[in-house]
Amino acid sequence: MTATQASALTSAANGVLPSSPSGLNDSDPSTFIAVRYDKTHVIFRLGGEGDFILEDPEQEKTFHQLPPQIAEYGLAPPSELDPAVFEKVKQHYAVANVGDHWELEVAPGVRAPVVIQKPIEMSWECANNYFTAGFIAEVAPEFQAAFKSAPQKYFLVHKVPPAAGSPSFLNPTHIAELKDWNPTSEVRAQIEALITAKLKEEISQQYAKQWTHMENLQSPEVKADYDAWKQFAEKTAAGEGKLTYESQAFQLSPDAIPRVLVRAQWSIEIEKDRGVLMSFWLRLEPTVSIDGEHQPGTRTMWAKPGSGGEEDMNVSELTMVLNVFDRPDGYGDVLIFTPGYEGYSMNVYRYTDKGWADTAISIADGC
Repeated sequence: MTATQASALTSAANGVLPSSPSGLNDSDPSTFIAVRYDKTHVIFRLGGEGDFILEDPEQEKTFHQLPPQIAEYGLAPPSELDPAVFEKVKQHYAVANVGDHWELEVAPGVRAPVVIQKPIEMSWECANNYFTAGFIAEVAPEFQAAFKSAPQKYFLVHKVPPAAGSPSFLNPTHIAELKDWNPTSEVRAQIEALITAKLKEEISQQYAKQWTHMENLQSPEVKADYDAWKQFAEKTAAGEGKLTYESQAFQLSPDAIPRVLVRAQWSIEIEKDRGVLMSFWLRLEPTVSIDGEHQPGTRTMWAKPGSGGEEDMNVSELTMVLNVFDRPDGYGDVLIFTPGYEGYSMNVYRYTDKGWADTAISIADGC
């Protein structure tokens, strides 16, 4: 046993997941989003290659339903396949085998070994006879007590990377959620002024593109809706409106400058509340500014009450960060959840010295 392995086991015995250098490669097609299944297991879907349709729909009756995962977001409840059925679809599970040792990215600087335990299937796309392949993996026994106490529920899982070949691999992590971040009153005022300006710009641009040309609508209901939005835009331009927002701050790069995800709503009371919802990223230095033109995973929505569906919303319907992870280059990956009407998406985005970039790591479902 190496000194590093002995140190890791000592940490685990003390109920703490050990720190370790990152081996995360977010361009590896065998890296997947995993969610906490129970206190000692995670569950993950294999992506598009794992989607399949049974030749005989009656075979679904042989599935053994398993308990649902404890994580709130993502993935339908799993089922265990009958061995005979598994033989017919096993090509969709080829990326892993029962007993394989993989690695779980728990948090920045924190990883845990897991063992592939069981192939499972989940229903997919709200359609009969559509399924997707996945696995349940178990945290190695010596790390289970520490994993039970870890607060995270959303992870990345991948094959164990090769050993590091460079001392730079051992650089300490700079990536973290800044849970105690508390900006000065001056910085907070700058943030709120920028959020307000961005929301007003969105409302003004939408008004110029659409509502100014809608004076002759024939449908009374549609015209009433447009008239309400027109009044909303005009009152906003006249200085009325209320800003509410939430924020999460993160360190995602070696420069240690916080990047802040804002989830904001602009509302005006017109008979019933209407609002514009936006999520976007801010950079705090040298001055508060929008963090780049390309901001994947963020969204803009127009909310009105009474629909009982996609338009009846608040900031909880905007994107949220579920976890962040460190890479060997000193930058971070961000796992973002976006709710939708009868669906959702989870995507991993990479932060780089040039700003935000997409990765291929994602799952989504919806009717």
